[in-house]
Amino acid sequence: MNDSLRLALPNGQTLGPVLECFKLAGLELPSLSSKVVRINNPFDTGFDLELFATSAADVCRYVETGVCHAGIAGTEILCETEVEVWRPFTFNIESYPIVFAGRKGQSFESLQSKPNLRLTTPFPNFVNDWFSRRGLSVEVIAVSEGSEIAVELSMADGYVDLLTCAETLVARDFRVLDVLGHTRLKLIVNRALASKRRETLGKLIELFQNNRPPEPPPISIPFDLDDP
Repeated sequence: MNDSLRLALPNGQTLGPVLECFKLAGLELPSLSSKVVRINNPFDTGFDLELFATSAADVCRYVETGVCHAGIAGTEILCETEVEVWRPFTFNIESYPIVFAGRKGQSFESLQSKPNLRLTTPFPNFVNDWFSRRGLSVEVIAVSEGSEIAVELSMADGYVDLLTCAETLVARDFRVLDVLGHTRLKLIVNRALASKRRETLGKLIELFQNNRPPEPPPISIPFDLDDP
C-alpha cells in the first residue's frame, strides 16, 4: 500500500460545498459521514489521498499536531483555536461576515454605555481580543450555537456570530450593529510536512486553483436604517 496524504474536512453545513470543490477538481468523494475514504494514487506521485470529516475545531488540532497532514478550516476557527499552521490556499466559498448584532432599535453606542455589556458568541477568544484592542470592556458568554437565543432570553445584550442568512436575522427582529471581520475558508497544512508529500499537495492545490466554483454573491448586511 502507498503512503498517504491525510486530510481532515469540516463536517456540518460546510462539508457539502467543500466536497463540491473536490468534485470540480476531478475528485468526486463518497460519503464521509462515518469512515475514512482513501483514493489510490490520484496524481501518480506514489501517495494516496486519505480523507475524513470531523468538527472544524478538531480539523485545526489534527493538522497542528501532525495527526493529519492537511485540512480545511475557516479563519474564524483558526483565530479561535490559535493553531500554528501553513495556509497555502484560500477558497472562494463559505465566506461570511462576522457581525455584532442586537435587537432592532439598539445601537453600538447604546449597548456600549451599559456598565456591564454582555455578549454571547461561539468565538470568545476572537470577541475578547477585538473589543480589548479597542479599549472596550465586555463580558463574553461562550455558546456553541444559537447565539441570538441568549439575547432573546435576556442572558446577553447582543451577540457576535457569522451572518449566513440576513433574512433569518431580520425575521427574529435583530439588526447588525457592526461588522468585526469576514471569514475565509483555508486549506491548512502542518508546518513540518515532509517534502515527499509536498508534490501531492501541490497538485491538489493546482487543481483547486484551476477549477474554482462560481463565487457566491456577497451577503447583504441588514443594518438598522432607523439607528441614529
